[in-house]
Amino acid sequence: MRAATPSKWTKAHASPSSVVGWRSSRKAYGRAPGAYQEPTLVVFSGSVSTGGCGSATSEVGPFYCPADRKLYIDPVFYDVMEQRLKAPGDFAQAYVIAHEVGHHVQNLIGATSIKPAGESKNQVSVRVELQADCLAGIWGHSARASLKIDDADLKEAVTAAHAIGDDALGHSNASDYTHGSSAQRIRWFRRGFDSGDPRQCDTFGVSKYTDL
Repeated sequence: MRAATPSKWTKAHASPSSVVGWRSSRKAYGRAPGAYQEPTLVVFSGSVSTGGCGSATSEVGPFYCPADRKLYIDPVFYDVMEQRLKAPGDFAQAYVIAHEVGHHVQNLIGATSIKPAGESKNQVSVRVELQADCLAGIWGHSARASLKIDDADLKEAVTAAHAIGDDALGHSNASDYTHGSSAQRIRWFRRGFDSGDPRQCDTFGVSKYTDL
């Protein structure tokens, strides 16, 4: 498989993803005001050692390590998106990075420490992942004018969100979902993208899990 080259989106937009989300969300989660702290993007090939989350290979896909506040990606994942998942395009790549920055924002505001009563580990994980999708949408909304994001770009991101839904990846039992269905991932990304309002990203404020 050809090793992909990090696109202009990967290089330039690892951090702007959710300054808006951080500034608006910190109050909602009871965090004191403070400056947004940028994450670091680490581009690796094959395998990588993190500063607190152990080692990982390219097979795990892009991920965020809360211990060192870094995003990790092997660009070969973009080949997987294009060839196996049928989700090509620069903005699809941007969505992937913005989603991981969404996890960084969640780490800063303490969202990842919320444990709704009576929910399984997988259900809590779905809430976390869908919120990160929504925050990725917030970034897309805020960058729409400056980056000239058009309907074709948006379609790339929506196609990617559909391709990496748990059901699209072959999980038939909803109890096994850890990231949400294709429909959920699209809905929460669009919720952020269309509204530009981080308050719309409060997946933990949805009382019934089945209403996500």
